[in-house]
Amino acid sequence: MDNWSPCPRCGSGNVRRAGMQAVLLTLFCGLGFLLWIGLLLPVIWPVLPLMFIFSLIIFFAKETLQCAECKYTWLFRKK
Repeated sequence: MDNWSPCPRCGSGNVRRAGMQAVLLTLFCGLGFLLWIGLLLPVIWPVLPLMFIFSLIIFFAKETLQCAECKYTWLFRKK
């Protein structure tokens, strides 16, 4: 990481990039699961487009950093 800095909350040096890919994969798996449940319970259908839109927002979001000590997450800004 260029221009690396410690955690703004606790000052720890144990900082890593937050894995948005895992969140995106979880959302897509949940979307698929809800699709199958939606076949039995049509009440769930309005939630599916919202989850899909949220997945796209996360996919195009800026990269974030996360402190391994206090789990604080913030945007990675290049200076």
